[in-house]
Amino acid sequence: MSLFKYFTQAGALRYLSTWALRITPPDQFNDPFEMRPRFTVMTAETIRDISPGLLHKELVTQLAEAFQANDDANKLMTIHCLVRCLTDVGTDEDKRILLAQLDASQHESFDDNLAPFRELVRNARQQVSLIANAQMPSLNREAEVILHTQLRTQLGVLCLSGSGTNALMWSHYADSHRGVLIEFDQCHPTFNRRRNSEDDLGFFRPVSYSETRPHINAASGEESFAQLALTKALEWAYEKEKRLIWPLTMADRHVPTDTETIHLLDVPPNAVKSITVGCRTSAAFVERVAAALSAVDEAVHIKVYQAAVDDDAFKLNYKAVR
Repeated sequence: MSLFKYFTQAGALRYLSTWALRITPPDQFNDPFEMRPRFTVMTAETIRDISPGLLHKELVTQLAEAFQANDDANKLMTIHCLVRCLTDVGTDEDKRILLAQLDASQHESFDDNLAPFRELVRNARQQVSLIANAQMPSLNREAEVILHTQLRTQLGVLCLSGSGTNALMWSHYADSHRGVLIEFDQCHPTFNRRRNSEDDLGFFRPVSYSETRPHINAASGEESFAQLALTKALEWAYEKEKRLIWPLTMADRHVPTDTETIHLLDVPPNAVKSITVGCRTSAAFVERVAAALSAVDEAVHIKVYQAAVDDDAFKLNYKAVR
């Protein structure tokens, strides 16, 4: 199966001299929505999960202040026991400690001893719920920023197209038909880098196109995190894109520049099936491509075509020139 990449002239010559392709961090793509999913770290369910802990902390704080117990370890231990009993998670040992501090003869039961504090618990529950709900949007937004930053510094993407005849792609990525289209063999080992059968990285996967951005939460599995890099807006559907996602640290080559480090994957000549130069490409540039191929013995099999405008239809015809 073939996949295609559209190059400018400079990009094509660079590939033909290095036989390596860049895996690009998503913040350097031309789409500002790349790898920017909606991310929810706190939901109504997580609030319910964390509310007991927040409630315990709030009650201890209020009682310690009321009884001036912040500097008294024994009083604080008793307050913790009291709070656990008030929130129905107290143990028999908690009750024993509390009873030793209370005059049980004044009340008919242990629960009667706790009655004066029940209103405090109700008020604290409401307060904790209000605090958690109020903080939920800002916490989720902060989590999104952290996620976006981490993804954009750790993962690189190699993007190819399933279409080798798209005039828009020629216009957008191949310098208005003056560039080059290179056909790659998707089955070549360099495009199959999975570390195990469960790995979501290291092989080409199709991009899906949607009206809405992907939305994941803290409980999402690895597959959901991989999908966030495989979803784009419907406007991009014409690209028929496939992506290989790979950790930047695991690139085959790292080339430092004055402003950044470029990360490359080795893509040798035997991974290439053909090269097509654009319909607006000069004869001199075609000769440069042919010379670059002739300089490498492993590239002898690569066919070279030139695109030409069809006489009748809105399409390009590819004519063999080598």
